[in-house]
Amino acid sequence: MRNKKLILLVYILVSIFVVSIINVKAAEQVKTLAVVANKDSYVDVGDPTANFGGQDVMWAGITILSDLQEAYIEYPLTDEPENWTKAEITFETYYVGQTINVTISLVIENWDENTITWINKPSISEIITTLLIIGDQEYIIDISNYVDARTHFCICINATTFLTEESFMIFGRTYSMTDWRPEIVWTYTQTVPEFAIYGYSTMFIIGLTCALGIWLAKKTKIK
Repeated sequence: MRNKKLILLVYILVSIFVVSIINVKAAEQVKTLAVVANKDSYVDVGDPTANFGGQDVMWAGITILSDLQEAYIEYPLTDEPENWTKAEITFETYYVGQTINVTISLVIENWDENTITWINKPSISEIITTLLIIGDQEYIIDISNYVDARTHFCICINATTFLTEESFMIFGRTYSMTDWRPEIVWTYTQTVPEFAIYGYSTMFIIGLTCALGIWLAKKTKIK
């Protein structure tokens, strides 16, 4: 009987110890979700009826023959996570020979990746921003203010001025190197449980538990 009481008391003390040292609280973690563009292509005024939707790269700028080239990229917005705080689109450039100013414009009209040409290209809705393309690197544009009530987000990339004959390559959504594909990157917060263990209270309760255990053991032997 005494052993049962001792075991029960030790169990209670250990339970109190565990509850005291562990604190469960909600913590917010910042995470990102990257989704590849769902269609892309480019058009060339030097070949106005040609479609380049089947290629894994795009071109934009002005060729050495003074032909204008424009790239079109559409990013899906259907994977929008809850509690998102920022939405950014990316694209990676290559074969940049010299710096070139480009305009990033919003495209609202629908277009088909496999049929878009210079002749039937969609019209531009508004200018989002301008960029200075300075080398082979990734470019990031914040589109957080454009996300609401949309299922996709489409941009046109073209030369801002016609003074520089320079075109550059943009990696497409089907390019073999997945890290270079155009993406929309969502930044969002997620609430997860977090376990905290307190140092000083832990040492105190461990000492108290040991002392009570020793005292109870001695008292049981005396009786």
